Amino acid sequence: MTGPRVARGADLLAELADLIASSTLEQADQVIVSADVRDLDKTKRPGAVVLMPTPELTFPAPGVVEVGWRVMVVAAPGDDLLAAWGRLDELLEVLRAGGLHVERAEPGDYPVTDSPVKLPGYTLTVPEQLDDY
Repeated sequence: MTGPRVARGADLLAELADLIASSTLEQADQVIVSADVRDLDKTKRPGAVVLMPTPELTFPAPGVVEVGWRVMVVAAPGDDLLAAWGRLDELLEVLRAGGLHVERAEPGDYPVTDSPVKLPGYTLTVPEQLDDY
């Protein structure tokens, strides 16, 4: 049985993919949108949007759950950090302009497997309130 949080996560992933695909972002068709953090290692791509599959949950009242989705947004190239930062900012604005409610964007550097390169990125917090089971 798939619960409402898992189903909503799948819907959110599809929404993220639609926002990127329908944007005017240069090379939008090459941006990875996934729920698999291992896709961040595909540095040949201009960027990645990864929905982390385990959101933060709080239960403020019976029948209510507050969900804090975590979405990692990472940009390449790692060898030109100013260009990557510009790309990262474009990705963030595409998501926000498309209606994604971003409560917080925490900066970070994301290491790439078998490479000294670290890619600039944000971990976004996207809050929602859902009915509990």
